[in-house]
This record gives sequence, C-alpha cells and structure tokens, in this order.
Amino acid sequence: MVPRWLTLVMICIMCFGHWSSLPHLNAAEAVTSVGLGAHFSCAVQNKNVWCWGRNNLGQLGDGTTTNREGAVQVIKQSDLLPLGGATMVVAGYNHACAVVNKQVWCWGNNTSGELGISNATTSSTRAVQVQLDSGGSLDGVTAIALGTGFSCAVVNKQVWCWGSNAAGQLGDATTIDATNGAIPSTNDGAPLNNVTALAAGNAHTCAVVNKQVWCWGANDVGQLGNGATSSSELIAVQVQLYGGGGVLGYVTMISSRYNHTCVVTGVITGGVGMCWGQNVSGQLGTNDDTDYAAARLIKHVTTGGLTNILLPNVTMVAAGSPFSCGVSNRSVWCWGYNGKGVLADGTYVDQLGAVASQYRGGTAISGAVTIHSGLTHACAVVSKQIWCWGDNTYGQVGDGSTTRRNGAMRVVFAQTGSGTSAVNRTLKPATQVSAGTNHSCAVINKQAWCWGDNSFGELGVADSLGVVPYGAYQVRTLDGAPLTNVTDIALGGYSACAVANKQAWCWGFNASGQLGDGTTTDRIGAVQVQTSSGVLSNVTAVSVGGGTACAVADKKAWCWGDAPVGNGTSDAATTAKAVVMTGMVPLTNVTSIAAGSGHACAVSSKKVYCWGQNGAGQLGNDSYDTSLVAGPVYIDVPFEGGTDTMLTKASMVEVGQYFSCAINNKEVYCWGENSSGQLGIGSTSPSVRANARRVRKDATTSLNGAAMLAVGNNHACVVASNQLYCWGSNLAGQLADNTVIDRYYAQLATTNGTTAVPKVLKISAGVQHTCVVYATDKRVWCWGSNSVGQLGDGTVVDAAVPVPAYIAYVYFTGV
Repeated sequence: MVPRWLTLVMICIMCFGHWSSLPHLNAAEAVTSVGLGAHFSCAVQNKNVWCWGRNNLGQLGDGTTTNREGAVQVIKQSDLLPLGGATMVVAGYNHACAVVNKQVWCWGNNTSGELGISNATTSSTRAVQVQLDSGGSLDGVTAIALGTGFSCAVVNKQVWCWGSNAAGQLGDATTIDATNGAIPSTNDGAPLNNVTALAAGNAHTCAVVNKQVWCWGANDVGQLGNGATSSSELIAVQVQLYGGGGVLGYVTMISSRYNHTCVVTGVITGGVGMCWGQNVSGQLGTNDDTDYAAARLIKHVTTGGLTNILLPNVTMVAAGSPFSCGVSNRSVWCWGYNGKGVLADGTYVDQLGAVASQYRGGTAISGAVTIHSGLTHACAVVSKQIWCWGDNTYGQVGDGSTTRRNGAMRVVFAQTGSGTSAVNRTLKPATQVSAGTNHSCAVINKQAWCWGDNSFGELGVADSLGVVPYGAYQVRTLDGAPLTNVTDIALGGYSACAVANKQAWCWGFNASGQLGDGTTTDRIGAVQVQTSSGVLSNVTAVSVGGGTACAVADKKAWCWGDAPVGNGTSDAATTAKAVVMTGMVPLTNVTSIAAGSGHACAVSSKKVYCWGQNGAGQLGNDSYDTSLVAGPVYIDVPFEGGTDTMLTKASMVEVGQYFSCAINNKEVYCWGENSSGQLGIGSTSPSVRANARRVRKDATTSLNGAAMLAVGNNHACVVASNQLYCWGSNLAGQLADNTVIDRYYAQLATTNGTTAVPKVLKISAGVQHTCVVYATDKRVWCWGSNSVGQLGDGTVVDAAVPVPAYIAYVYFTGV
C-alpha cells in the first residue's frame, strides 16, 4: 500500500505536469561520472579520469601538487600510465577514488588511511589501488562513497569501508580507524544486505537497502535522520519521515555531504526531493533554517518569495556543504548558502528554498542530466558537457580562471604550455586573422578567437582576465554568449570589431566611442554598433584603428570614434556616421576600408579616398591639412617620371599609424610617414610624403603581382606572386627575416631567415607583430613582439620568424 504522505505528494506534483523519466548517460556520451571534493572536481571522460582545482595534497592525481584551472588526467602510481577503464569517480574532502574493472583506485590525502593502502597514511599524488585489510585487492565493487577522511564501497551488495572512524562512520561498531585497507561494515554482527547505493558525509554514512535508508556515524545535528540527535550511532539506524510519517521509502538515489543528506523518493521513476540534518544556511530546502533529524520535503522559491510549493519531478539531488542542488524537469535548482555564488542564480544571496540556476549571462540551465556538489561549488552535466559554478579560488570551476562564478561556466582542458596539452589546441581552420597593438584575433569555423593582452577587455571573452599569454580565447557577447557567424574581424589599439550575422560588433577600449554602441564605456564582451536610427546592418567589412573604427555597409563607408570620422564635421562620434565627400555627398560603391590612428581610407569605384588627420601626409592628397571629408589619393608621378594622377585601379587599401598603402593595378603604393622606411622606397628620406609612391624590392625592381596587403604601425607586408614580402620597422622582428633590422625595401619573409614563408591565405599587421594564415593547413602563425602573448604560442618571447598560435583552452568534452 502506498503511504498516505506519498499519495498527497503525488497529487501536488501532478499539478505541474507529467512525471519525467530519470535520464541516464548512455555509453556513447563522453562524460559518464562526476565527483566533487572540497576545492576540486573530477570526471570520467571516455573511461579516463580527469580532475581540476586544488592540488596541494595530490587530489588531482596527476603526479604533482600544482593547482589546475582546467582538467588534467589522473595517472597510476604503479606504471605512470593514465587511469583508464573507469566507470565511476567520487571525491571526498581531499581525496578521490575511481572504480576500474570493479576495483577501486584512490589518490590525494591519506592522513587517516582513506586511500586504502596497506599500513600507509602518506598522501599520494597518483592513483593507488585499494587493498583489503586482510590482504589482496578489493574486488567486485559496484558503488563507492567518500567522506572526510574515509571511504566506503558496495561489494556483493554489502558495505566495506576504510579510513577515519572517530564517529563510527565505517560501520564496524567501533571507533578505530582502518589504515591498513578496507574492512567490512559488520554493523555489530548484522551487516546490511541488498545495498544498492551509498552516501558519505563529514563523519556519517548512509546506505539504500530495499529502497529504504539506513545511516550510522555522527548524529549531533540529526544527520542520521532517525528522528533523534546523539553524539554518534555505531549501529545503523533507519531514516524516518518528519512528523511521525513512518519510515522513508521508495528512495531512488541518495547524496550526503558534511552534515546533511538528501534523497529522491517516489513510487515511480522521478519524484520529490527530501533532506535531513544540519540546516543553518537553508541547505535542506525546507523554507527555514532549522535542523531536522528526519526527512522533510524540498520546496522552491516562486515570484514574490518563499512558498510551500514542492519542487516537482525531481530526478537527482546533490548535497553540498551549506547548500544543495537538484534536477527538476531537467532544469537545475539550488538552495542554501550562496556567499560564493554556488546557487548560480546570478546573486550571492542565501535562499531557504530552491531557486533556478543559470548559465553565466542569465539563461536558465536546461537539459541537465546530472548534478554534483562540492564544498562551495557545483557542476552539472548538460549535453555531454560539464558546466560548473561557485567558489573558484583554486580553479575548481575548471573554466581556465580563478574567478568566482555565480553562473555556470563550461569546463575546459588544462593549458600546459606552448603546443603541448592532452588535447589538440591547433588554431585552425582559420579564414581571417587580425593583429592589433598587443592582441590578435582569428575567425575559426565562423567564430572569433582572440589572444594576448586583455587589460581593456580587447579579447572579448566577457571576462576581466587581464594579461593571458596562453593562446586564443573565444569571443563572446557582453552577456556571455559566443559570437557566431563571424565573417570578418579587425583590431585596433586596444579594441576590436567583427562582422557577425551582417552586423558590426565591437569590444574593448572605448574612451573615444570606438565601439560604436553610443557610449564611451569599455566593454569586456561584444556589443552591437549603432547608427542614429538603430543597429548598423548589412555590414560586409570592418576596420579598427587607434581611436577610430569603420565599416562597409550597403556599399557605403561608415565610421565612429575619435574625430574626425569623415562625416563633414570635426566631432567625435559614439555611433556610426556615414562618410561623405565634398558637397556632403555619401561615399558609395565602397569595396575596401581601413581605419588608422586619426585617419581612414577606402576604395570606392577603384579609386582611393582618405579623410582625417594629415600631419604626415597620410591622406595622400598632396597636402598636410586635416580633411573632414573623403578626398582622392594622388600618385607622386614626377618621382616616377610623369605628372601627378589619381589611383584609379585600386583593389585594396590599408593604413598604419601615420601612413597608408594601397594595391593599385597589382602594385603597392604607400604615402605618409617614412621614418622607419615604411613607404618601401629604399630610404627614410623624405621622412613624410604627401602623395603615393610605388613600393620596390630594390632600387630598380617594383613589387608586382600584389594580391593581399597588411599595414601595421610602422611596417607593412604584401603577398605578391604568391610570396610574402615585408618592409619598414623591424624592432621586434615583425618582418620575419630573422633579424631586428629595419628594411627600406620589401624583403622576402622567411620561416628561418632563408626559407620563404609558405603560401599565405590571409595576412594582418599589428603595432609590432604580424600574423598570417597558411594556405597549406589553414593554421595561424605569428611573429614579432610577444610581450603579452600576442603571438599566441603560449609564451611571452619575441619571435623574428613565424611561430604557431594555439587555442588557450579546449572545452572538456569527448565528442
């Protein structure tokens, strides 16, 4: 007969819809088990065990005591090989264990013998196999549970334990520690049989027997659930329902942590959550903070405050330290202490009832398969991926940082150095690349990735990471969502812009309004560029300079940021303004655009037009006067033996700090400042040129067959006849000739000082570094200054020849 209390519960829950089936991970899914300790996390991925977070006692099992902000693989002590074949991993306070071929391997702290190795209390930084106290290995294990300083396992449906036993948590009716291996939980001569699940807390243990719960050990705050409190119980007692409702039954899963326990109970798959034990922070979810020595139902928070509405259709619960979480209708709910953001509701406010947990950015977590809790952090498995949140002091959230998270972040693999990691971090296939002042970006599979300095948010990762010289991070919008469908990207001084879904998005430094969002507020994530009438749309290209940015939209030129922006006024602009020519006529038929430091240029109907500041002749209009509107560029033909004429066969234009270059009839012309030989005319004299001159390879040979052009602060590169040439400033090796000598003529770029760089698909030049995409493998390669990791090779060492860029972190998944 179904108890009356459960019938009433079912009636209440049915108001919320149909009962859901308990979701299971199938064999094809990558993450099959997750275990969280005090300040670290572990998971089984494709039968290998990975851990991340705090590692002072070797609790990550990688053979070191180095904290990890991403997942590293657990290694066996016996042969130094990865711990493979795992089906389950569980973490205690400072140790963890995994089940492999129905045997148990453990690692981490061992001061109480919790690793289960013979006559040893020494911690292990690698996995060691659990032994029997009587000799031999512990075999036939189907489940494990770890507490603070002790461990337990289910063997042949009975319980075996080892480690600390001060409160009788090992179940052998004594308080003697077991430091020589696993001992049977005899329960004073009457061992529990038909055990199907285990849970361990700070100093108590619980087991599910015939869908009922029995517990033993410490009981000072009612953590044994038998309706009373005592210092401890050495013999198992049965968990009761609060209010005299009888024995707790129909239990489908159980979770304990420290001083409380939670279960899922129901007559069919799915059901309600119930908790008992300590409740000082509301971790029982009972709408109050009173300790309870018997099981009570979990309630949830609704709009307007706490109610007595039950959390419906619960399929899993996870007891944390002063908090708990559960899965209800495949959404994640948490309750209790929230000082570290462990409830993932976007706040740090404690809750006495369950609140819906969110991804970072505010979207509710949905599609959750499992939930797991640690001391003050939690993780969920969603779509074969692990998402974590809460305290991150030691990297236990696993998102590659130590930043506290009050919303879920996706776990990544640990970055372990230039080009070396447990996973392939190659930055490819790239379709675009761009170099800025101290950062770089590329488009990979229509997503934007950036690396280098992030002092002003110029990496666009929606996070304040500071300098991160480890490789590329994925660009996100300001609310944390990945920027997708990216077709173009451009970098300036300390900002960047991209074309995504035919709209312009920008991020980073914004003192001059160069992000175009109508403000002068720096942005750590991408925001949309606006016009006076709405979002700038139908965008096909972007370019970013020092304090100015420009775009091509509807074949017109638009600019914003530092004055002048080419709209006929001397005002700065925080939103995009249409560029005009003399007579305020819009510049149309634009096919190429480039923004520099106070000036910009565009190709319109195969002619080059420039506007803005002109102190070095960078506008190429045979003057040094600032222009508020776009005007044509002239070739210094007398230098060539003729009369001045306009560039009329232009296909591309690029600008640097105080100079500009264009491809015209497959030749390269440059104008403006020449103090470092950046005009490519064989000398630095004159130091400025107010109109264009042809770049040469030597005194008599022009650079012909030009197809692609990139201009940095004081250097430039071009792909001509399928070879890469560079010239100008070379202070940091940005010309790729294996020297730091300035070059006044175009020089062949090399991989080692002699061998030419392979065929280049894309190229971009920054302040003192250059990046390309090789056509052969579509990988990103960079060279030059690397003071803050702008080359993306995981170092801060300059390179005068190309080095490959890498992704800083790869998401932890086995797909």
